[in-house]
Amino acid sequence: MVKFSLMAAASVLVMTTQPAAAQQHYPNPYKVGNFWAVTGAHVKPGGTLKTANGIADVWQRQQEFAKSKG
Repeated sequence: MVKFSLMAAASVLVMTTQPAAAQQHYPNPYKVGNFWAVTGAHVKPGGTLKTANGIADVWQRQQEFAKSKG
């Protein structure tokens, strides 16, 4: 009976110390703010080359800005 009591006490100690050892604090890589990711644009039939160039110009400026910010 003493052996069983010691084993029960040891198992309770092991179970209560594990969660504290598992709690590691890592730096948070997420930043609060708006985020948009555009992966493509569809121009409806009849869309002109001017529209496509305008979209490409905006996209290129956004990409250059993102590159300058790292």
